[in-house]
Amino acid sequence: MTSPSFRRRVQLALTLVLALACGSSIASATTPPPAAAREIGPLLRTAPCPDDIGVPVVGRTATVLPCLTDPGRLVHIRPGNGRAEVINVWASWCEPCRREASLLETAYRDAGDRVLFLGINSRDERGTALRFLRSTAVSYPQVFDAQGTVARRLGIPGVPYTVVVEASGEIVLRQLGELTEQALSTALARAGIP
Repeated sequence: MTSPSFRRRVQLALTLVLALACGSSIASATTPPPAAAREIGPLLRTAPCPDDIGVPVVGRTATVLPCLTDPGRLVHIRPGNGRAEVINVWASWCEPCRREASLLETAYRDAGDRVLFLGINSRDERGTALRFLRSTAVSYPQVFDAQGTVARRLGIPGVPYTVVVEASGEIVLRQLGELTEQALSTALARAGIP
């Protein structure tokens, strides 16, 4: 039987080797990554979750959800806005969600910081949701809504569900079902994002 200190030294040595292989700094390698990061491995690279998001479609009160890729980070989703937004509610078991993932990712990369993209993983298992993100290479911020709180508040009967909001707060698209390139492109243009 190995001692806890021996196991810790082996774990630290493996962490250092992985950190060097992935280009991380040695200083950050001394702290083990969060459980979610260990689970999905080094291939998943998502933008960090913001602390606070104004989403006009959520109603009058704020909702607090954990970041999907960093469960220790809480995201306050509150009423309001101020910039164009694309909110996509999805689940890993949803085949149309998988098909539209690359379309949303391309739009996110093209829009840069002119648009807030937010994925809301709803009524799902965290591990399967993380594997979905890795397999689809989605990199915009994601929150985890295990109980479907936001979906209930929005009256969403199923997934995928996408909302595009212009900076003034006007909703230019509410789409239940798979997005098409034309529908997303038209909605982004209406929201002032060419």
